[in-house]
Formats: sequence, structure tokens, C-alpha cells
Amino acid sequence: MPPVLDLDLSALVVRYRASPLPQLVDVHIAMDRAPRRSYPALALPFLVRAINAGAAGGAELAPSAGAARIVSGLSGPEDFAPRDRLSFRLELAGVSPYFLRLVVERLALAGPGARVTGLSIVGALPVDASPLSVTELQMRSWLSRADA
Repeated sequence: MPPVLDLDLSALVVRYRASPLPQLVDVHIAMDRAPRRSYPALALPFLVRAINAGAAGGAELAPSAGAARIVSGLSGPEDFAPRDRLSFRLELAGVSPYFLRLVVERLALAGPGARVTGLSIVGALPVDASPLSVTELQMRSWLSRADA
């Protein structure tokens, strides 16, 4: 049985190539209404901590390469106020495409009374044919399979 994900996968955009060097990654989330509590804004700091703790490298990158910080979009209590669009800029290094799947799954949960209608994660590095790259086509395949 595929995992439960309340996101229309056709509304997913992913362009990311993992690297041990830092890169900027832009994240945009659209919701059908402003949730009472924004789950993506709550989840993001925990994901950053996991990356900094070395949990995101997978088989492709060394745990010590993991580094993340929120550059913009989450700086104070006002960022947790109800709104139907969120944008973050992250700086990431050492994050495997497979860990990015977990990021997508967490950010696709809008919060009580709302649904994510669009999710975009685009890194600064161009994607290529290597196992370090992932686009929405591969991500959709992973998200629709229970064994992926």
C-alpha cells in the first residue's frame, strides 16, 4: 500500500542535485487555506537539526558533510501565523536525494483544516543524470510506491 500523502503529485516540482558543498535551495508551499497551525513551519527546524546531526547523507554522502541553515522565511513568531503560502530559502550541503523525500513528506502536511496544493523544492545546482540528482518525476515514483 502506498504511503498516505495528501498531496496531488502533479503539483510537485523538484530540481535538486546533492553536493557535499553548500547550495541555496528555494522551497515554496501553497495551501488551499491558511491552517490554524502551520506544520511545514514547525517541521523545518527539526529537519535542519537532523541534517546538521548527520542524518541526511544516505549512502551517497558522508554524515559529516551534512549542514543546513534557514537563510530566510523563518525568523520569528510571525512566521507561524496562519497563511496560505510559505517560502523558505535554505542552505544545504550533504543532503541525499532520498532524505529529500522525507523533506517532501513532512512539508506536504499543511496543518489542521488545510491541504498543500503545490510544493516546489529547487536547488541552485543543475540536475544531471547522476544518482545525486532528483526531479519531480523520480520523487513522484518514490512517493507512490510503498517499497521505495
